[in-house]
Amino acid sequence: MNGVKAKLENLFTNDWEKRYYSIYTLCFLILALCGFSWFFFTGRSLIWMVDGWDQHFKALVYYSEYLKEILHHLVREHHIVIPDWDFYIGEGADILGTLHYYIIGDPIALLSVLVPYEYMHIFYSASCIFRLYLSGMAFSELCFHNKSIGKKGILAASLAYSFCEFGLLNAARHPYFLNPMILFPIILLGIEKIISKEKPYLFIISIAIAAICNLYFFYMIVILTIVYVFIRLLFIYKKSIESLLVQLLKLGIYAVVGVCMAGMIFLPVLMMFMSDSRLSISQPFHWVYEPIHYSMLPGAIITYDAPNWACMGFALPVVLAVFILFFKKSDGILKVLFICSLLVLLFPLGGRILNGMQYATNRWIWAFALLCAYILAKEWDELLQLSNRRWGALFAGGIGFYVICIICGKSRNTAAFSAISLLFITLIGIHNDIIISKRYIKECFLLLMVMISIVNVAFWHFSPETANYVKEFKENRKIWDDWNYNDSVKVKSVSDDAYVRYSGNNLDINTNMVNKVSTTQYYWSNSNPYMNEYRQDLEMRESKYYKYVGYDDRTTPLTLSASKYFVVHNKEENIIPYGYDVVDKDEEYTVYKNKYDLPLGYFYDSYIPDYEWDTLNPVQKQETLLDAACVEEDFEDLNEYTNEMNDYIVPYSAGLEGEISFIDQGVLTTADDTRMVLTFEHEIDKEELYVGFEGLRFYGTPEYDLYFGNEEIDPNNLYDKTAWDKLDRNRQFEIKQEKKYWNSIVNVNVSIESDTGSKKKINYLQPEARFSSGRHDFITNLGYAEKTVTTVTITFPKRGRYMFDSLTVYTVPMADYKEKIERLKQDTLDNIQISTDTIYGKCNLDGKKLLCVATPYSKGWKGYIDGVEGEVLLVNAHYIGMLVDEGEHEILFYYRTPYKKEGILLSLLGIVMYICVIFFYKSKKHKIHEKLQ
Repeated sequence: MNGVKAKLENLFTNDWEKRYYSIYTLCFLILALCGFSWFFFTGRSLIWMVDGWDQHFKALVYYSEYLKEILHHLVREHHIVIPDWDFYIGEGADILGTLHYYIIGDPIALLSVLVPYEYMHIFYSASCIFRLYLSGMAFSELCFHNKSIGKKGILAASLAYSFCEFGLLNAARHPYFLNPMILFPIILLGIEKIISKEKPYLFIISIAIAAICNLYFFYMIVILTIVYVFIRLLFIYKKSIESLLVQLLKLGIYAVVGVCMAGMIFLPVLMMFMSDSRLSISQPFHWVYEPIHYSMLPGAIITYDAPNWACMGFALPVVLAVFILFFKKSDGILKVLFICSLLVLLFPLGGRILNGMQYATNRWIWAFALLCAYILAKEWDELLQLSNRRWGALFAGGIGFYVICIICGKSRNTAAFSAISLLFITLIGIHNDIIISKRYIKECFLLLMVMISIVNVAFWHFSPETANYVKEFKENRKIWDDWNYNDSVKVKSVSDDAYVRYSGNNLDINTNMVNKVSTTQYYWSNSNPYMNEYRQDLEMRESKYYKYVGYDDRTTPLTLSASKYFVVHNKEENIIPYGYDVVDKDEEYTVYKNKYDLPLGYFYDSYIPDYEWDTLNPVQKQETLLDAACVEEDFEDLNEYTNEMNDYIVPYSAGLEGEISFIDQGVLTTADDTRMVLTFEHEIDKEELYVGFEGLRFYGTPEYDLYFGNEEIDPNNLYDKTAWDKLDRNRQFEIKQEKKYWNSIVNVNVSIESDTGSKKKINYLQPEARFSSGRHDFITNLGYAEKTVTTVTITFPKRGRYMFDSLTVYTVPMADYKEKIERLKQDTLDNIQISTDTIYGKCNLDGKKLLCVATPYSKGWKGYIDGVEGEVLLVNAHYIGMLVDEGEHEILFYYRTPYKKEGILLSLLGIVMYICVIFFYKSKKHKIHEKLQ
């Protein structure tokens, strides 16, 4: 027994210093096993069923195949082929611009090229945990630079950093969000080395990797780094502004070198990001968060439930170390950094700035976790030798924190209280020498409490007995079943075409791109602004710029998009566009073929200028494109479309059902699921039916205000204090709680249904909502009326005010639809061949015409007619095209990522600059050596 005790003491006193990374790895593996045990034991992967499955995993598989294809060309064919455009990402998209946010530039993802296809899900899950491991190592190296910090404190702090709630959450949600946790400590270490007059190589390289890795988080890193450097240098050069400016200039130059080295990826992505539709969104600014944010914040410090991405969930010794920091007079820089971070957490302005001014969110919280973990490492010795006075202050602080959690209703939960219990256990264990006398045992105890705290947060977050987050992840055994059979696989089995496009109203997200089938579905964070502008012009019903499934089953836009097939899930309600016949059906899917499909390239003999097109209503816009192409300029030798247009609007009368009243510019409801019934003066038959809102807004009403508000909230006087008194106490308490934590940002799904059963929903996101496009104009297609439609019912799901400038019903007769399609098919692009970044085809025209190719427009496209470059036009607001003369011609479109060449030149410049820095330091060292001689 004594021998074991001696070995244990030796391990935690002497061998600790020598075997740091061995001990760190052992502790990390224990925590990884315990923290993610609910995934392992339930047979689930770390692939989240939402973004993890729809985006991250599919991006990884795609990227692996993409890299293998590049290597194949290099090894077998001895030349480099790096595709820039993929015709199967939606209707076609720039590969770098679409996937950089997720995977291109991520160093760890490069390893996927070595992984067999069937094991990719295992690699995905393992890489998530590996990123946490690397973040702890990076943090350790940062701490090692401070020689006054002991390695035992660094070990505990590195584990607390790796497994903070942000780390735990994103290891099982957004794995690429973990990269800044790895890179930021390395960048800070590089800065410290430069301040210590060491070589700047680490700083330059880490900046380059961060710029390559992810532009979104690089933006955050830049801002946080600037703030850190400024505060750090202020503390060093308090009285020498000149020295401060010199050091700032030096760091700035090195940072520029790093960014330039990353230019080949950084510059093209930056330019595409600057044109992204989401940057155009202007959300209302608020000085403070909703009350629920502040109510949840105390609990979020020590557990998993977090408001606005304030994912802290810190280990309990971290909280104690922060308390100790403010008991001391030293470490002023840590105090300033902590206070600055706290202010950003408390007020939306900081979160908004760090999120590119789009909306307030705290995805920067990994930096706060790093700061707090560093405080733990710095205050480790203080925790182990607390005076009675400081211990008493910590104990009182713990009680105060407990009281705050009780007062803040949203922090009053079992998870928070279990963590507070661990806080007091930790305090009791480290109190002088009453319970634990040996220092190494006390250190082991404190390390153990760090690990127990982490597992406690993971338990309340993941366990099926608690929040049961684990249920939202893909089971390993089902991954390849879902992968190998989906709508894109089904279409591929039906079609013999080399290139085919399909649509549908509930497609499997992004499966088409790995199966090499084009689709009208798209779900990636960065999107083509021209595609979004077109969809906005037609007032499509999606409320997010970066996610759409099709063209709302509208016949004309689908045909103009060259969609040949339409796929539906048999178990769901579906609206089938006009002119589609069943060609294949099984238990899961039904595939329809468009009888009037257009090829990828077709010609117009007339045009409408965009300034004229913009004056039309949304249905007129789409229907006009059957007759004339919309372009940005006038053509003297092409017919301008001047036909008189039908407005497609039909009159109706409106009635109300339930607790709902008409108000100026809208309706007001005092209950959920109230209805408005539209009755048509003329029966709708053999037409496509649309219902649309112009200027839709929603303002929710707390139930409490119905009883104690004014007549504007309850115009029919259905609620008053007498009705309130009739409610039981529990119901009154629930209503008061709703009012106390009322969140005015509410998403509503307005349901629209015809009396023949056709049903759609408009998902309206308020402008303040996190992912809102800021749009207020929507119309939805209720399909082609095979049976007579006499009424449409609109259901308003939540009580409140629904404001709109107009509510319009449109109908589109299909009598001349076939004739118009046949006219478009008279001249088409034939013998179409699609290869790497190119579209080739031939045509024979009887006059000058305008070619439209149903591939999304980008400034990276170049067009050639018979080998001579011509102008690539923006046609129909979102596709590419060219003006082609009479006769036989060969047409070629060729794509290169915009600013790719400039980016390569910038990288070469950066590399030259980096070499110059190396030579400068070598020559400097040589001169010093000569002087010493």
